[in-house]
Amino acid sequence: MLFRSGIPHSPRSQKANSLGSGFIIDEKEGLILTNYHVIADADEVKVILTEEDSDRDGIDAKVVGGDAEADVALIKIKSTRKLVAAQMGDSDVLQVGEWVMAVGNPFGHGHTVTKGIISAKERVALPMSQFSNYLQTDTPINPGNSGGPLINTAGEVIGINTAINAAAQGIGFAIPINYVKRILPELRSKGAVTRGFIGVNISEITPKLAAGLKLPKETRGVVVSEVIEGEAGAKAGLQRYDVIVSINDKIISDSRQLVNTVSSFAPGTSINVKVMRAGKEKDLKVVVGKRPTREKLTQKSGPGKGLKPKMDLGMSVSDLDDEARRELNVPNNVKGVLVEDVVEGGPADEAGLSPRDIIVEVDQKPVTGLRMFNGLFKEPRIYLISFR
Repeated sequence: MLFRSGIPHSPRSQKANSLGSGFIIDEKEGLILTNYHVIADADEVKVILTEEDSDRDGIDAKVVGGDAEADVALIKIKSTRKLVAAQMGDSDVLQVGEWVMAVGNPFGHGHTVTKGIISAKERVALPMSQFSNYLQTDTPINPGNSGGPLINTAGEVIGINTAINAAAQGIGFAIPINYVKRILPELRSKGAVTRGFIGVNISEITPKLAAGLKLPKETRGVVVSEVIEGEAGAKAGLQRYDVIVSINDKIISDSRQLVNTVSSFAPGTSINVKVMRAGKEKDLKVVVGKRPTREKLTQKSGPGKGLKPKMDLGMSVSDLDDEARRELNVPNNVKGVLVEDVVEGGPADEAGLSPRDIIVEVDQKPVTGLRMFNGLFKEPRIYLISFR
């Protein structure tokens, strides 16, 4: 199945076309799955079922639902042809080394089949999505294959071909079909996917962070670096420096697992969050909120007036002035300094700091400005830096 999406280019120019692939999942309703990025921002979507002359102009398609976070979209067509739905398999039972095929429309050449194996499972492929543990395959996938099916030897769809590592050879990624099955009912009924949210920013437990917080060596979990005011976590009593160790008795070992676990709960669900606070375990009842859109979670960047602190931390920082607050949408009650630049491989870079971070505490001491920030670094040792 081939797609052609007409995307507005500019008021005075011709339309730009985007090519992709997809597969039928319901022959009666004419429902087709594809990638969200294939149809995003399109003013019209055409589906070409075959490469015969009678079908070359394509069939108008309606977007039923889309989820940019997972890069999955559901569209619908009405066709006089007899449609045949693809059979969905079970991506959880796939084994590394298993043979698979990719079907799609590479570079607009038309229906094409390539073969390879499953190279790995549960791959993280950010910034594509943090909600899919991708299948990695060496099956040739090219531009135009996006949205097409990855098929096992039984002819079942076990993934949606999504992306490649352009700098490599034979590294492609597909969304596991079992994940798509979980969000499909919402896409069909609501047109969108609703995910849970507790309103915290988190950090991985590194040796330096564990030392700064005086955590036992065996501690597993994620550290709360910020509790967003008014959100579910704040209402339930979560605090900065809490270490989230489990949710509903499910052990949390890293930030990706926490995000995926919380997102799987419907807003309004009450969950039990176990934290370590000052060396003691504490259970909190959190009523899950609704996850904001990606746009609302992303901060805007802006210019600054970077100054180096007295110690060489491998970064430049500046006072958080009114201009920076407006550009970064920082509330007036947040005090700190703005990270302007980070030297690659330096102490700040190794600690996980990035430009546009706002440092609000050092060794659990509030930072109100650049002068105080500089004064907190007196001798070479490990410092615990908390940032927004």
